[in-house]
Amino acid sequence: MRLLSILLVIIFVHSAHAQNWKTVVSGDTTYFRGGPHQSNYDMIYSYYSDILKMIFVDSYSSSGNDTTFSFYSAVRGEGTWQCLDTTAPTWLGKSVTRTIDGVEYYQNSFGDTITIRTFANIGDNWILAKDTSGRTFVGSIVGSGQSIVEGTADSFKIIDIQTYENGNPVTDPYNDKDLELSKSHGWLKTLDLYRFPNQINGWEEFGAVTDSLHITRLDNDFAHLDMHYVDLQWKYAPSNEWIHHKESGTTVWGSPYIGAHKTITHDSVISYTLLSPDSIVVSFVRKQYTVGNWQYTGGMNPHWDSASGSSISYHTDTITSGNARLIINNVQPELVYPNISSQLDSPDHPLFKSYFTDTLCGRVTLEMYLRQFVIPTYSNSCWQIGNSISGGGLYNNKTLHGFGQLLAYNISSGFALTPFTLDYYLKEYHSYLKLGSCTYGTKIDVTSLDAASVWKAANVINIYPNPAKDNVTVQSSVEDKDAVISLLDISGGTLIQKSGLERENRIATGSLAPGIYLIRVATKNGSSLSKLAIR
Repeated sequence: MRLLSILLVIIFVHSAHAQNWKTVVSGDTTYFRGGPHQSNYDMIYSYYSDILKMIFVDSYSSSGNDTTFSFYSAVRGEGTWQCLDTTAPTWLGKSVTRTIDGVEYYQNSFGDTITIRTFANIGDNWILAKDTSGRTFVGSIVGSGQSIVEGTADSFKIIDIQTYENGNPVTDPYNDKDLELSKSHGWLKTLDLYRFPNQINGWEEFGAVTDSLHITRLDNDFAHLDMHYVDLQWKYAPSNEWIHHKESGTTVWGSPYIGAHKTITHDSVISYTLLSPDSIVVSFVRKQYTVGNWQYTGGMNPHWDSASGSSISYHTDTITSGNARLIINNVQPELVYPNISSQLDSPDHPLFKSYFTDTLCGRVTLEMYLRQFVIPTYSNSCWQIGNSISGGGLYNNKTLHGFGQLLAYNISSGFALTPFTLDYYLKEYHSYLKLGSCTYGTKIDVTSLDAASVWKAANVINIYPNPAKDNVTVQSSVEDKDAVISLLDISGGTLIQKSGLERENRIATGSLAPGIYLIRVATKNGSSLSKLAIR
């Protein structure tokens, strides 16, 4: 009898441990890479890198055997002078209710239930949700495996989605989108559940338009990265080089620049001597191009008011971690509530502060966008946001972990940032990086530049999403009808080729096997080579 009791206890303990599946873990702050994002609050710039999302359980309560986990509140609104919901649900909704048998219930924006069966096994299927037209979305466990999550081995399940109408499978953007659920750490891959299944792309928190289909967990090491940290030996390794642009001047808001002072610097590292972890002596060659005052007269035709010049010089400088950073705005990912605020009276209004994340050279990049001096107004029985009468600022800063600042943009005005006002700006960015085997952007010969070709030197290439699945977009800051875009395999063989470079260049990648590929953009000023992952 005693042996039977012990056996029953062992079976019970094993079963309880085996059913330890859940979508969120109370007490964890988990970061996710969301889909491509576009801001609605700024008519000048659109950001296409992936927005930074998070899961944070604010509180929980129990009722019988059910436990409800409440998420933090968000601010939602569709633009200026529109009513804002200051206690709106996040991308996962207001809460999730977990039952003792592992069934979890989320609520979407229509108040409908999304059902997640965390204890389901391979071959099991159930109704995830129904949309407003009556379509049924069925989830099926189609696979499982082992992965390393937060440094520990963990099991995961893959939930595939198929859409039905009147009992028949139908085409839908959510078809074949996979959810990945780990046993001990919750979601590895999920959707914007607040908008599922009624909305694919649309308004997110803070007047942003985002893709709701691609939300992938970041390892929580990301949350502890010091984005100010500069890896001196990595950054200043011999043969590394980069091209840096610095410019300041004035512009009519929403129009091309009418005046600027510009410097383009190309640094190539020759050698270094490490003095300490925070100090290094670097020998490098510097090619520099300067122009005193220039302006656009319309379109893409520059007009020059003064002479320009170039030079080559050799330097040996002592560089410390501090002076290598060149950080204008402090960008840190470890915010407790990124993008979250219900306080509408702050002069640095967090409603307009957004963070975006991507990878470059295998390292995390983090970008911040902030609009200042907006007016919160309580009108028509709701909070609204609009422009101030005078004064304003737009700030953008992008940092590469281990390298430092990649981009900094600061525009301010004595008047509101509205059309036909004169604004003052300072802009710095890297158009080319070569760090070991990683190359980003387009290399140009700085000393051979002339006034008529400086605008071409500003070409910056971005690739998103990365990793990609069905499509990838090559984004360029300039157009070039003679350029060639090539998608290569890892050995350099050409798989796809496209003539002409537009601002947005879309390449279908659905037929490619998962793996690592290369994208080459070749122009008459040089070529860039970027790594692309296909999942």
